Amino acid sequence: MTLASTEISEIVAEVWGAMLGLETEVADPDTLGGLPHLTGSVDVTGPHGCLVSLSVSDAAARAFAAAMFAADPHELADDEVVDAVGELTNMVGGNIKSLLPEPSRLSLPVVVPGHGVPAGTDVLNRVALSTGSDAVLITVRSRPAPDPSQEKHPS
Repeated sequence: MTLASTEISEIVAEVWGAMLGLETEVADPDTLGGLPHLTGSVDVTGPHGCLVSLSVSDAAARAFAAAMFAADPHELADDEVVDAVGELTNMVGGNIKSLLPEPSRLSLPVVVPGHGVPAGTDVLNRVALSTGSDAVLITVRSRPAPDPSQEKHPS
């Protein structure tokens, strides 16, 4: 599966513009550095399945949530910030899914602290974008191979 960086950048630019009223520009993928992060992920299953993750610093997550909910970033509850990251992840993942062959399905987003890199995956593409002082890192990974020990066997 090939997904061009320009396609990912365009998707994020559209989502950020529509949902947050923010413009994005390409940034250095190392922009996020060692800051505390939140990572939202969705699983796309189908002929060319993948994992799509969106990592943001805690400060960026709060800024994006404030823009999404038209609220003061300091007055947002933590669950509102997590919800915003989940919704942005869902929208980016859904748009990436639309570029893949059918039938494809999108899982519900999961948001975790840290980078949340799943074991057994390879990075297919990585794109960093900034909205001024805040950055987002979108990573598309191969889906992990199924764990044979977890397969169900008829009794």
